[in-house]
Amino acid sequence: MNGFPWSRDAGRYVELGDCKLHVADEGEGPTVLLLHGWGRSYATWNKVGPALAKRRRVLAPDMPGLGWSTRPDKAAGTYARHAEFLLRLMDAEGLDRAAMVGNSFGGAVALHLALNHPDRVDVLALLAPLGYRTPITRAMRAVGRGRFLGRFLWSFMTPKRISHRLAGLSSGKGEFPPPTRGELEAELVGLKEYGGGAPGLRDALVACIEDLAWRVDELEPPTLVICGMDDPLVPAQLGSDLAQGVQEGRFEGLFHAGHFPHEEQTQQVLDLLTTFLAGRENRRGPDNFSLVVDGT
Repeated sequence: MNGFPWSRDAGRYVELGDCKLHVADEGEGPTVLLLHGWGRSYATWNKVGPALAKRRRVLAPDMPGLGWSTRPDKAAGTYARHAEFLLRLMDAEGLDRAAMVGNSFGGAVALHLALNHPDRVDVLALLAPLGYRTPITRAMRAVGRGRFLGRFLWSFMTPKRISHRLAGLSSGKGEFPPPTRGELEAELVGLKEYGGGAPGLRDALVACIEDLAWRVDELEPPTLVICGMDDPLVPAQLGSDLAQGVQEGRFEGLFHAGHFPHEEQTQQVLDLLTTFLAGRENRRGPDNFSLVVDGT
């Protein structure tokens, strides 16, 4: 495969029990899992993934019920359930350990996995992650409870409205232009065609109600937190607090970036990730990754 273009044929399917996970797979070497956010797909990594794959193996799955992946029979309405499928994927691929890079919802799933299975995670890079003192609105709680009001509110969540909301999370001032509303809406096509759709989106949204803040001091893997200074959803201060709360953390705030810093400030994010990853891969570099100055 060459690159991460938006196409079902750009990846392959891995059978994981009641879910067929669509996975983009490129490169060779130490493995990195790239985990996308809510309403997004593996295609969010179309600039970062191929660059990282020059020196390592990159696996970018569509989360269950999102992108081109199918929705499991048992709803994936918790971070734990989504993390379970990542562990199944790692087992299916013969991976004892891997580095985790997650954005937004994907960052929360990676955080959950690292807290509960630290032996499977080499290092953790969280880009504007949810799961840490996430601001929960009344609408999200209503949807999560699944009662009449929640179902009523959810009925308004059309692909057009979702793409409009996601587009508003970018700053529009970065080095690279953020995805357009049309491109974001196109990412939702696979949901409808491959068994996810609204139920898959709702599963992930329900999971986002969970807060892992009370456990972050238990986090063992070295953790890099990257936030956009113009993110309207996850304030950079939250990212800084998270990095300070873990055992071995570092925070980087990027100007002119919103909720998807890897799409707007791609080169800065790549510089941070390559240094961070290279400091731990194959036991190279000091244990304190913050001392690594050139891992490229």
